[in-house]
Amino acid sequence: TRNIDKAWNDPRLLHRALDLGVTVVAAHCGMRSGPHDRDYFEEWAAMLAAYPNLYGDTAAIFGMRARHFLRVMNRPGIAERLIHGSDWPVPNSPWWFLGGLPLRQIWKLSRIKNPIARDLATKQALGLPIEVFTRARKILRLNY
Repeated sequence: TRNIDKAWNDPRLLHRALDLGVTVVAAHCGMRSGPHDRDYFEEWAAMLAAYPNLYGDTAAIFGMRARHFLRVMNRPGIAERLIHGSDWPVPNSPWWFLGGLPLRQIWKLSRIKNPIARDLATKQALGLPIEVFTRARKILRLNY
């Protein structure tokens, strides 16, 4: 679905739910969804200290947002609050990380046919901790 009212992108609107103890996974860690959208990453990151029940997904680190990967990973306390997410069906490519990954590794990753498996493998190659890929089960209390 399309987001018509961009004001809803502001993670500060989540304060009430978070105050009530709701576990929230903020899409894209508050980063912009489109090229002209406002970026709320700093607001989201600031909220992490006050809300242990606030998380963000990793769907934002591909495509036009690939440059934001370092912004996310180089901040203390951020990786511990990430949950793996995919922007499928938005295309992903390890080539967007040219300069951040060795060329040989990019070539190997780009040969993975399944786009969801390629997304996962690329994020692992970029150094996301294994907990990012398993954390959803714990916080969503999935018992399988």
